[in-house]
Amino acid sequence: MKIARFTAAALAAMMVLATGCSKKEDLSQYDVLLRKWCRSLRDLNYANYRACEAHPKSAPVFQEMYRDYYFEDIMIVDIEDPDDENRKKDPEGNDFRYRGADFECSEVSRRTGRPTQVVRGNVMFVRYLEGPRKGDGWLLSNRTIVRIKR
Repeated sequence: MKIARFTAAALAAMMVLATGCSKKEDLSQYDVLLRKWCRSLRDLNYANYRACEAHPKSAPVFQEMYRDYYFEDIMIVDIEDPDDENRKKDPEGNDFRYRGADFECSEVSRRTGRPTQVVRGNVMFVRYLEGPRKGDGWLLSNRTIVRIKR
């Protein structure tokens, strides 16, 4: 009789654990990519910037865009659920998967080294399935940034 009660209790506990505990998705790969992008802006490191971007600007444009500010303390606020149906083709016809995300960070003035604004935005993470960028993993694309004055 004790064995039957123990077995029933063990089965009930396993059912609660199996249905009550959802597996949390590991978002670290996206977080690492955003932080690498922020560091490349802070250091004005064009090579690292190029490694993060699906469609990077030229080096002179990059230098001009980020000469006065950079971003730090970036964090993902929301990210779309993964969906294998989220596929598109770039202008060259290369197939890629994508996943949208919202983020928040601080804009920092290069002149003062102090945060000036809160920045919110969204970005599309893309992973090429073919073409020259196929093995590059997730890349940033279609970023929209909204600045909020402090």
